[in-house]
Amino acid sequence: MSNEQQQTDRAGQGSRAAQKTPKGEQAKRAILAATKELVARKGPHATSVRDVTEASGANVAAVTYYFGSKDALIAAAIDDITGAVNARRLARLDMTLTASQGAALAGEAILRALIEPIGEVSRAEDGGSLYLRMLYHMRIQPQDPLAQASFARNDHVAQRFISEMARTFPHLTRDDLIWRYEFARGAAVHLLSDMDPLVRRIELLGAREDGAELSDRVFDRVIGLIIGGFAPADRVPSRF
Repeated sequence: MSNEQQQTDRAGQGSRAAQKTPKGEQAKRAILAATKELVARKGPHATSVRDVTEASGANVAAVTYYFGSKDALIAAAIDDITGAVNARRLARLDMTLTASQGAALAGEAILRALIEPIGEVSRAEDGGSLYLRMLYHMRIQPQDPLAQASFARNDHVAQRFISEMARTFPHLTRDDLIWRYEFARGAAVHLLSDMDPLVRRIELLGAREDGAELSDRVFDRVIGLIIGGFAPADRVPSRF
């Protein structure tokens, strides 16, 4: 091996070693954090590498080094946002099941495990939910490959909750539970999104209480509204 090749190899090794330092990891985290904020606010495709570098203080070379491409970076941001919420959901569900010693859970306990993590993790700098904001962008373009990939990766979470609901509500068929699960999740997303600092719908309508932030009382209200949808069919009016 020539002296020039040896020097090049040593330079490359030094560069790779530097990137593994705490400073390098800090840069990677800053890039990902900035991308999550941007993706949630602007949407996956409206977020540019330039946006990321300006928000994170990193350069294009650092973005490429750590994530390879813009698409890979956006996918990592989406996964980080959804992963944080869904990991907390499953952890809450498992913890509640452990406390019940495996017995069927109360409907409220399942709904709390499903809904409350939205307000507990993945918060934006202004206090809004990165998860809610990003989800709305993905729903606008459901056939987008990034959205499809994320939905597929997280489908097991939905199936897990539906299965637990089946034990708690044996009077409902699997189809009934799927509909109710989606209505529960969708209603929660809509109601909680109305409280986003960028929307403030509940507050603007004139609500005097609980309209400004995702508090325990807000989750009590949302879950109280949703739980009625799991009542036996003979308790639900056939016509409205």
